[in-house]
Amino acid sequence: MPRNIPSRKIRLILLPLFIIAALLGGHALIKADERLGPSEMFILIAGLIAACSTLEILSVWWENRHADEGGTETFFTMVGRRGIVEKECSPEGTVKIGQEIWTAISYNRDTLETGEQIVVKDRQGLRLYVERSS
Repeated sequence: MPRNIPSRKIRLILLPLFIIAALLGGHALIKADERLGPSEMFILIAGLIAACSTLEILSVWWENRHADEGGTETFFTMVGRRGIVEKECSPEGTVKIGQEIWTAISYNRDTLETGEQIVVKDRQGLRLYVERSS
């Protein structure tokens, strides 16, 4: 399982809770507008904004913390990674980077033999563009 998934799981679990809290808070504001003064309404809205901001900050922190530990990498961290050719790339084949197998295309259209060391030059979707490691 990819390393950056927990932050997505956190978002998928907690975001609906924040939405429910916002809806309930909005309902409470509508029903209790006479009982809540402007300062109480401000505190309620500021609390909801702070809770959502905290969730996003923690998610970004989690992704950054686990970005260099192997596993499935994000788009930006794949470029520059090194690996080994698993199935000859002439120009398309497969490579192993960390513990994962990726479909790869030879960046220079050269044939890359099985077992050669490669470096990732680019990524488009689930395909990596690789060349021989120097």
